[in-house]
Amino acid sequence: MAQNPKRIFQKTKIPKPKRLTFELPKGTVDLEIGAGTGDFALAYAKQNPSRTLLSVEHTHERFRKFKNKWNQNKPDNLIPIHANAIGFTVHYLPPECLSRIFILYPNPYPKPSQQNNRWPNMPFMEFLIERLEPKGTLVLATNLDDYADLAKQRYIHTWNLDLVEEKALNQTSKELPLTLFEKKYRERGETCFHLTFQKK
Repeated sequence: MAQNPKRIFQKTKIPKPKRLTFELPKGTVDLEIGAGTGDFALAYAKQNPSRTLLSVEHTHERFRKFKNKWNQNKPDNLIPIHANAIGFTVHYLPPECLSRIFILYPNPYPKPSQQNNRWPNMPFMEFLIERLEPKGTLVLATNLDDYADLAKQRYIHTWNLDLVEEKALNQTSKELPLTLFEKKYRERGETCFHLTFQKK
């Protein structure tokens, strides 16, 4: 695979999210980028009561559905955030404040002209990884083998993370799907890849 040269992240050009009031909670804090309609976030919060999940979704319709689900019981350890994830991270998250980061089934940007928009290729990743505490983890899930290969290449060799766990799940796997996207992919016979990277 050809090396993708590291680009410089220009944080001063990132606008601050509008109409957002946020204060970083105390204790162990995790971040989900691209919450969709909130199925993973709600399940994760229930399974991890001692951790707080910041769950960010940019699109209006998906966030509306997520907020409606959250409003049914309003778990204290889940904070739905309607914002652009890059803007939110830049303006509200200090270095080493996160224990875990989840990027689950991001937009694949399959065209060659779109490759720089894939998360592993974005210069923002260096800034995001700085928000992780030492030994903190980043979990990426995708149903595309080329995206999984790219993630391993870039997170290890460019962003200096260690790959600590790798799973390939399909229809016969016993583990429950992380998201509705994963449920759909596995039901139609696709393989889904879970990659866990750790900060040194």
